Amino acid sequence: MSRKPNENISQNLQKSPETAAVSKCRGTCLRPIDAVIGANLRRLRKQRKISQTTLGRCLGVSFQQIQKYESGVNRLSISRALNVCAVFRMTLSDFLAQLLWQEPPETK
Repeated sequence: MSRKPNENISQNLQKSPETAAVSKCRGTCLRPIDAVIGANLRRLRKQRKISQTTLGRCLGVSFQQIQKYESGVNRLSISRALNVCAVFRMTLSDFLAQLLWQEPPETK
């Protein structure tokens, strides 16, 4: 019996450490990248002197949702990121570069 092409992809996904972590947590785990993205979202918002309430209103979400994005509790979807780009007047490329920016580690 031959395998379907998608079976191999499915099996590889099930074996990957990233997928294992997600399935183990069932989507409730905080990942370090979510905290980095959230901290940078906060930094960008504050640079523009926009409150969480104002940003939330522009995006059609509550300020609590903005807090969850900024703390890394909830992930920022790509569609929501596009909306944030419009509010911040940034290209998606520039926005993503800013979101993924990390401070270099301190040297002793």
